[in-house]
Amino acid sequence: MNAIRTLLEFNINLFETDRPKVLVVSHERSGTHFMMNSLAANFGYVANPFMNLDSSLGVNFYSSVAFRDILANFQNHAVANIFKSHHDLEFYREFFAQNPMGFKIIYILRDVYEVMVSYHRHLLTLPWNEGAQSPNVSEFLRTAPSGAMTRYQYRHCSSMVDRWVMHVQSALAMQSVFSADNFFIVDYSQLNCEFEATLKRISAYLKVPCRDPSVRPTRHENVVPPILGLADQEILDYYTAEDIDFVEKVARPTLEALRTIRTSDISAT
Repeated sequence: MNAIRTLLEFNINLFETDRPKVLVVSHERSGTHFMMNSLAANFGYVANPFMNLDSSLGVNFYSSVAFRDILANFQNHAVANIFKSHHDLEFYREFFAQNPMGFKIIYILRDVYEVMVSYHRHLLTLPWNEGAQSPNVSEFLRTAPSGAMTRYQYRHCSSMVDRWVMHVQSALAMQSVFSADNFFIVDYSQLNCEFEATLKRISAYLKVPCRDPSVRPTRHENVVPPILGLADQEILDYYTAEDIDFVEKVARPTLEALRTIRTSDISAT
């Protein structure tokens, strides 16, 4: 199979002892590489190079059998390289609950307002049709997904905000589908603002000791530009009152669910 051959030709690093393989899943621009770099710096995983589960593998990811077979190829190997995916977790539903194949998923989620600004900026830098290259954030929020980005979607989405909702809601739903031993949600804001405490929770989940003292990755190494680097108020400056009303209307149930969960710590074990 071409995809397996492509991955096997990759520079694979193996742990000398048995370790869980880590698969980081996220909506684009959710702090994915911050998460991966934190795992590399503090738990011995390899974030560069990482194993990218994407269209370059030539896999029909809408076939759960094909997707499963890619991961199954590494079932008996303690791969140190981090696996990365932006796919909606519905892609994993049919096979991961029955057999995680030695993988532990870490899903990192980020505030919708931050994601939309960062994703809008990122898409404008790309020389191909990844989709939704709107001139401003206001239009971007309301634009239907198009182009290459749709490869990560499990269903049609009416807007970019709706697409974020779909992705996050799938992750929340998988908490009752996947075992807690193999599925863990990390809030970007907690990883960013409560770094040490979040690493401790990740350590408990992975059952792998964390480096002491811990190391916070730099913002400029092994990341996908442009870096957002804006304070909360600066993020909101990109939004009109009408934009905020739109986001709140489309995403209200998801935002309320996240606010409720955050009060009891979304990443608690």
